[in-house]
Amino acid sequence: MKTADWDQLPLAEQDAIIGRRRSDGAPLHGNHEFDPVDLESRTAGGELAIPASAHVRLVHDIPMLRRSYNYDYGTLIANADGAAEEPHAHAPGTPAHTHGGHNQLDAGLLFAAYMNNPPAQFIAAQRALAAGDRLNPLIQHAGSAFFAIPPGIPQGETIADTLLS
Repeated sequence: MKTADWDQLPLAEQDAIIGRRRSDGAPLHGNHEFDPVDLESRTAGGELAIPASAHVRLVHDIPMLRRSYNYDYGTLIANADGAAEEPHAHAPGTPAHTHGGHNQLDAGLLFAAYMNNPPAQFIAAQRALAAGDRLNPLIQHAGSAFFAIPPGIPQGETIADTLLS
């Protein structure tokens, strides 16, 4: 996630892009983080409470457990041959020396989703999001991977019996 670009957006726009309030995680029509998402809810003016292009609306019907992890390794600066180097020391409160303005912010969001049928659910999610998710311009995809995680082992079975059957 291009967190620097995201942070420049007004809070109301961030909320509309996601479909939840950043302040408390509640759906835009709700009061609490774990309130059910109501895609039919309308504002007093008759508009959809959760915009048609909101991220939460587009993936709402795709069952998955989701978790995101923010990371921020600070600013890296590209040197003359394009390789990243650590910023030079500078006085507190002043910007790092940039070697011609080639700062790169090494910060973002790692997103993990747990699904029962990853091929079908992942493809459905990607198609729904590609169709018009307002979050897309703020995301730079870096990679994907699938991992098979077997359930617990009931007595008398071996690891991954249910996964492989």
